[in-house]
Amino acid sequence: MNFKTLEGAMEIFKSLDCIGNENCIFVTFKNTNREGFKYGALGAVGGVVGAAASFSNGMLEGIQGFDGMLINLTETGLGIIPLKSKKIQLTLKIDNMEPLLDRFVFVANENIDSIIIKNFSFLNKKTKKVKIKLKDGMVLHQLARVVEKSIPYQEGNFSRFMDKCKNGKIEQGVNNGQALNNNQQVVTNSEQVNNNIRQEQNLINNNQEKEKFANMAINLLVSNNIISDYNGIGCEYGYLYLIEGHGYEGLFKIKKMDKIYYFAIQGTSIEMVNLDENLFELHKQSFLDMHKS
Repeated sequence: MNFKTLEGAMEIFKSLDCIGNENCIFVTFKNTNREGFKYGALGAVGGVVGAAASFSNGMLEGIQGFDGMLINLTETGLGIIPLKSKKIQLTLKIDNMEPLLDRFVFVANENIDSIIIKNFSFLNKKTKKVKIKLKDGMVLHQLARVVEKSIPYQEGNFSRFMDKCKNGKIEQGVNNGQALNNNQQVVTNSEQVNNNIRQEQNLINNNQEKEKFANMAINLLVSNNIISDYNGIGCEYGYLYLIEGHGYEGLFKIKKMDKIYYFAIQGTSIEMVNLDENLFELHKQSFLDMHKS
């Protein structure tokens, strides 16, 4: 069974008796900046279905560790299947993940205290931090990419999950309050196709576009008396993309003498951001990894 298709993911959860009248399936990754799981043992939480599983500080009992989760939000709670990478990866990628069905757990709604979803950072709004706090004090720290090229159902379903949890609690009714029977798909095939054909243009070699935003940044520095003249100015881009239905996404730096000023582009506007060289390279690589064709 292939969890990368909605049909395959539904079959996996069906085999674990975790299909409800409402189903919203998506994937998350371990937040390596935080412990994946904290405080307590998930196996001790009421509502566990299937094989018993204990979680502690991001590690699963009996195996080396987990790297993500395949989640099904139903009307009664969260079905969670840990995902494990088949090989060591600097950047976690869904293509190298396999589900650990024997570690499946179910967390009932009454055992969930809150679910908080935030942008990973100002520069990266396509990755979300997901914090699931249980009533026994345990906290699950995960990351989720809004779009996963290998998972056609991710964008539609994770957007519904965010909408369901926008007030910090799971609101009743997946898919805008309309119950789904077991044979319905949360994301239709036509929606999957539309999600996959969103056009992206890599403008890193487009000097005209790069100069346009560089000039905006330089004028911003001058008008705010951060620099006094235009002499000895250089510019270096980390990335610059034009994304259909969204606008520009870019990251670059303006250099003058021994000073470096960092800028982010979103839509058609720019903003000076507080970065250093390490963070610049980190955000650059994270974005480029997500947008490899």
